[in-house]
Amino acid sequence: MELMSASPNEISALHVEAVLSDPERNALLSAVEKLRECFKVANNRDLPIQVRFHQTLTSIGITSRSTCIVTSLSLHLIEPEESLTTVEARLRTSFSEFIRKGAEVIFLCTVFRRVDSIIKAKDPTAAAARMERIRRLNYLAVQLSHDLDINIIDFDRSFAHIGGRLLDADFRMQGSSAILTASNVIITTLFAAGLPDVLSPELQQAANAVFRQRHASVVTPKWSLPALVDGERVQNYLPLVRRRRLGDLWLNIKKGRTTTVEALLIVFRALRRRLRQKLNRKGV
Repeated sequence: MELMSASPNEISALHVEAVLSDPERNALLSAVEKLRECFKVANNRDLPIQVRFHQTLTSIGITSRSTCIVTSLSLHLIEPEESLTTVEARLRTSFSEFIRKGAEVIFLCTVFRRVDSIIKAKDPTAAAARMERIRRLNYLAVQLSHDLDINIIDFDRSFAHIGGRLLDADFRMQGSSAILTASNVIITTLFAAGLPDVLSPELQQAANAVFRQRHASVVTPKWSLPALVDGERVQNYLPLVRRRRLGDLWLNIKKGRTTTVEALLIVFRALRRRLRQKLNRKGV
């Protein structure tokens, strides 16, 4: 499949294909508006960002190098719940297909591990079961990131750092405070992981600087929240990144988790990313 290409020094449309829950959709749309603002200030030009929401991952088509895929594990908390084995198999198949077709950036959102105290008091058994499923889903995110080299938007880690009570939110991420926080976590992760190569690293760094300056802290109607992007604590909002070794890839191939072609694509993307980082440090 031949993908459309563009010079990394030019601004071309950024395509975001998403499968998310309703609160996460609102957070993504808020993040996109902030991104447009930051790139506009950084480059004095508009960055066309096209967002399309889908019901399933299978309905997403990869037609451009500038495609970002965003989905979430929260979708797998809907009743009746499927087995985690079924969920894992479907996600692995979809992500592997995206990689095969040339998708450069894939993001998977974790689930905030908190159940509202009122719900917990009404049915402690159901609340405990829900927490256990969330833990297992978030662990699945670690495995998928490790095996397929996808990026994690870690809502769980970021929300836990601020506190569910302060945000007045649980795993459902309802309310203006939760959505505002989620939008900033999305943007910080996008910049940390790197947007598609059609946007030059220099432009992304400039837009990131604008974001830090304009949205380093947020104030909700009820509380003044801690800085969501702070030079001292930016690690709280970085995507989950683990060093991959060739032995890991070989083991995944033997276990059938990864095909040889997928493993080669992962190695190629990792080498290209490292080369790009070295060139950026040298100012090339």
